[in-house]
Amino acid sequence: MLYNLGDVALSQRHTPKAKKYLTASLRLRQELGHHWDVVWCVEGFAAIAALEATLERAIQLWGAAAKLRENFAIPLPLLDRMRYDQRIANARNHVSELRFQAAWEAGQTLTLSQTIAYTLDEQKLKPSSELALVHHSYVVP
Repeated sequence: MLYNLGDVALSQRHTPKAKKYLTASLRLRQELGHHWDVVWCVEGFAAIAALEATLERAIQLWGAAAKLRENFAIPLPLLDRMRYDQRIANARNHVSELRFQAAWEAGQTLTLSQTIAYTLDEQKLKPSSELALVHHSYVVP
């Protein structure tokens, strides 16, 4: 329920409210050991980061979430695939391919606990480098 409220707030571009709900959901899911729901929350935070034009962080979080989906055999439902692909493609279009790969790979190196800490801003990653942003607005699909 908390995740869904965060997702609705995100779709309305109300990032403070989205962060509030996603943070509460992530902390609860972490406590309960629900890896499936943790991944959804991390992807929500990635979309928020993209919306806030912190694309390196967004790409790192999507990379981390993709690795968690792989590690825990958590499939992305087909109904969500289009939105997921659009969000990542939009971010990818705003940075060079080398910058995208560096940020994605940095996210892929994180463990579950590191991913949660980074998502909640409790841990900082070393920047993969400054991203060369194209001067376009990022739109959350």
